[in-house]
Amino acid sequence: MKRGEVCGANLNPTESSEQCGTGPVIIVSRNAINYNSSEVLVVPCTTDGGERIYPSQVSIGSGEGGIRQNSIAMAEQVRAIDKVRLNELWGALPDLTLDRLDSALLIAFDVAGQY
Repeated sequence: MKRGEVCGANLNPTESSEQCGTGPVIIVSRNAINYNSSEVLVVPCTTDGGERIYPSQVSIGSGEGGIRQNSIAMAEQVRAIDKVRLNELWGALPDLTLDRLDSALLIAFDVAGQY
């Protein structure tokens, strides 16, 4: 598994307003972690229902990275999950979309001067 890949994942159980259920996540941890650790960092996605897109979110079009419908990657909900939560590999994001997600992660983590 590599950074930028999109996989199906089971995010249950969750608490409160955390993204729950099964659906696409984007692997955002560095490849050295992905190879050597039993956990990976992921950004969950939700269906784009025309809501406002915040600076810590990225719109992803249907077909990008194998995502089946227009979606929103929610960098503000990045989380570490065990690899056993991942099921099928859907695809990989194009470089431009991954660059946009990187910028959203910098905003979510408030890394000053980087976005």
